[in-house]
Amino acid sequence: MLRIRAAARQRGLTVTEINSTGSHTQYRIGTRQVVLPTPIPDAVAQQIIEDWESTP
Repeated sequence: MLRIRAAARQRGLTVTEINSTGSHTQYRIGTRQVVLPTPIPDAVAQQIIEDWESTP
C-alpha cells in the first residue's frame, strides 16, 4: 500500500480506507472506490500505478 499511497500523493489523490475484511480492503482513491486483496500483491500495486500513468 505504501507504493500506491506514494503514487497517489504524486498525483494529488487522497487514499482512504473505507472497509476491511480479513481478505480484502475497500479504498477510496481520489474519486474512485476499489477493493483490493489484503495484503496487496506487488503485481496488483504495479498495475494500479501503471494504469494511472497511462491515464491523462
